[in-house]
Amino acid sequence: MDYKFDRKPTDTDEDNDIPLGTPWEVDYADGKGVRKFVRFQNQCYADDGTTETRIKKGEVILQCTMAADANAMFTGTNNISTAGMAIIGAGVCVAGIAFGYYGWAQVGGYCDFLRTDAGVALGDPLVAGTNAADGEVDTMGDGEEEQVIGWALKEDVATEYDDESTPATQDTCEAMLSNCLWGR
Repeated sequence: MDYKFDRKPTDTDEDNDIPLGTPWEVDYADGKGVRKFVRFQNQCYADDGTTETRIKKGEVILQCTMAADANAMFTGTNNISTAGMAIIGAGVCVAGIAFGYYGWAQVGGYCDFLRTDAGVALGDPLVAGTNAADGEVDTMGDGEEEQVIGWALKEDVATEYDDESTPATQDTCEAMLSNCLWGR
């Protein structure tokens, strides 16, 4: 079913006026990307361990388990400790999404802004980081082959952005997403 969207891909909303999981193909100058409409459910944590009320742009989203949320399909968190399953990235947050709100997750194709652990090089396979902060990607380690969500198109760099985030400077890279859970 095709939906006509009267919003920007970065818009977020308290209401679920689009069915969860609805795809949206987006054209970039550097390629195409696929997004899906999702809900951000679980509380997340900042790098310093304090509670936050939103998931930040560029953070990897993990699928919530049915135990964590009875309506878990296309409901995510950035908190590795509450995901309650194998750590497979479901998508990447397109814009800051507040706790309990709905928005868009990048699930395939070109991704222009992916939060990293400051150790990513060109061509590295990327996984949701169990050795990185919540929401960050890490490079694939031994035994993580099935958790790869994409590949780095450039090495990561310190990037400044305004997404009500602390710190305002974050290591990010461009990536090609090809194996996110919600993109399968």
